[in-house]
Amino acid sequence: MKEKKDVLQTHKRTVLLYEEITQNTAVDIGKQIALHNISSEKDRIDLLINSSGGNPDAALMIYDAIRLSRAPVYATVKGMCGSIAILALVACKPDRRSASEFSRFLIHPITRSPVIVITENSKLLALQKELRESFSIRKKKQKKINQLICKSTKLTLRDCKNLSEKFFLAQRAHKYGLVAKVI
Repeated sequence: MKEKKDVLQTHKRTVLLYEEITQNTAVDIGKQIALHNISSEKDRIDLLINSSGGNPDAALMIYDAIRLSRAPVYATVKGMCGSIAILALVACKPDRRSASEFSRFLIHPITRSPVIVITENSKLLALQKELRESFSIRKKKQKKINQLICKSTKLTLRDCKNLSEKFFLAQRAHKYGLVAKVI
């Protein structure tokens, strides 16, 4: 009977990131981590990741929720950890990250661009200025994201650029320091 109780307690402290990362996903994961911290700051929280990525701002919210958690957060990739979902993984301490053998990983630059609809020619100059500012913000955000990845792995900024748009498996993720072990 005690064994079943332990399994149920572990299950109760599991957070799933099994979808695209959106603002709603980030808020939900942040709430779950906060609630787990309220119930116990000592017991581990297991974050299971199978996501192809999503919104960079939302991923940064998840990153902060994990980093600010008093309870230890352990991440396991089971399937896909692509694009900005990498941030949820590297938010955990290096020895608390693992991946199943056939998990796939992908690092790439932020690519989402604003949707533009021009209704009048007089708005073109304002739009050009807005696009330049948007590009500048995106470039700064990309640099910060790459720094966060490199800070907690064996990767350099150059490595992040060289890996861009290339899928790799768990063994290579282990070599790069993204995960401590392959399960």
